[in-house]
Amino acid sequence: MTSKEDVLRYPCFQWIRKGKMIRIPPPTQWNIWEVQAHHFIPQQFCRKNPKKFKEIEHLQKLFFLPPDMHMDLHAYSRRFKEKWGFEIEDLIYKVR
Repeated sequence: MTSKEDVLRYPCFQWIRKGKMIRIPPPTQWNIWEVQAHHFIPQQFCRKNPKKFKEIEHLQKLFFLPPDMHMDLHAYSRRFKEKWGFEIEDLIYKVR
């Protein structure tokens, strides 16, 4: 699935400040240098486990984050809370 298809298929959220995410309409375009899309369920999981992904696909959502936050999230940085003011788990699991 392409990014454009993902954006139309799954709920989209944008980070606005200290752990606050708001639901946004599907963006038609975005500048990758300003924000990057992060999949709640990693794309690698979707490709490697398509049968299991079908069972949990209803949980999928996209987060649009600043590039440095996105990098810290992927690295599961120990300093994430210190730098961003909230826990990674709050970003990942408390957004509905």
